Amino acid sequence: MGDAGGIGPEIISKIFMAGTYKKFCNILVIGNKKLFDHTVEKYNFNFHTKTIEVPEEIYNLKDNTLGIIDVGGVVSNFELGKPSKEVGEIALKSIDKAIQLAINKSIDGIVTAPVNKEVIALSYKNFIGHTEYIAQKINATNFNMMMVSNKMKVVLVTTHLAIKDITKNITKEKVIQTIRNSRDILQKLGYKKYRIAVLALNPHAGDGGLFGNEEEKIIKPAINQAIDEGIYVEGPFVPDTFFHEYNKIPIYDIIIAMYHDQGLIPFKMESFNTGINVTIGLPIIRTSVDHGTAYQIAGKGKANPRSLFEALKFAVMLSNDNVEN
Repeated sequence: MGDAGGIGPEIISKIFMAGTYKKFCNILVIGNKKLFDHTVEKYNFNFHTKTIEVPEEIYNLKDNTLGIIDVGGVVSNFELGKPSKEVGEIALKSIDKAIQLAINKSIDGIVTAPVNKEVIALSYKNFIGHTEYIAQKINATNFNMMMVSNKMKVVLVTTHLAIKDITKNITKEKVIQTIRNSRDILQKLGYKKYRIAVLALNPHAGDGGLFGNEEEKIIKPAINQAIDEGIYVEGPFVPDTFFHEYNKIPIYDIIIAMYHDQGLIPFKMESFNTGINVTIGLPIIRTSVDHGTAYQIAGKGKANPRSLFEALKFAVMLSNDNVEN
C-alpha cells in the first residue's frame, strides 16, 4: 500500500471500486488495515476491507470486500499528507512481506504504491528506493530499472546515485548486463524482432575524447560484445538529440540510458501518470507507479490511479507464461 500518508490507499481503492482488474487478476493489499481504512472512511468509499492471513483467503471474500494482509505497526498521530517515521516503518514492513510472499510463490507479482525514501531512511538508513531494496533483500546483483509507457521503454544502467558517483559505477560488464536484461524482457514480452538503442554518457558522445572517454573505453566495447552475442543493439547515441529524433520515428523498442535523469526526464515529459516502473532481472515480478507519494494532494480526492492500474496490468502480463506482443 506504500506510504499510507500519501495517495497509495486512495489509488488502490479507486482501482478496486472500478473493478476492471477482475477481468485479468485478483488483488490484495499488504499493509496496515487501520491506516488503509482511514482513507476508505474519509472518502466514504463504498466497499469493505477484511484482514486475511494468506493470499488464498481472497477467494472467500465477497465482491465488495478487499482483503488486506496486515503487517501491524502503530502510528501515534496519523494525518494524510504528512510524513511520519512510523508510517515509513510500516511501508518497509509491507515491502518485506510482499517479497516473502513472492519468493514463496504465494503471489504472482508485487505492484508497489509510492513510498517516501527520506521517511523510510529515518529508520533504515540505506534505503534509496524500492528497486535497490528489493534486489538487496533477495541478493540480486543483476537488475535494472525500466520505465514503460505506450510511447517508450527506458532502461537505466545506474539508478539512484549522486551525479558525482555515476561515472565510477558505469562499467563494461554493467552495460552488457543491462543490454542482456533489455533483450530478455523484450523476448518475455513476445518480441520476435527488436531494436535496442544505447545512449552515450558524455555530451556529444564524448566528442572523440574531448568531454570524456567512457564511450570509447566502456560503452562501445560493451555494445560490440552484445552484437557478437547476437543482440540487436545500436549506439552510443548522442543523448541531447536522440529523443527528438525518436519522437519523430520511434524505431527502437528499448532505450538504454546511463543514469537516472538522462532517461527519466524525457520519459516523464511524455508519459507522466501513464508510465510505470518495472524492475527487470529479478526472479520475482515487481512493477510500480512512475510518481511519488504526492503528499500535497493526499486527502483531497484528486489522485489519478492510471499509473497504478497500468503497473498492475504489466505485472499480470509478465506473470503469464505465454505473453504476446
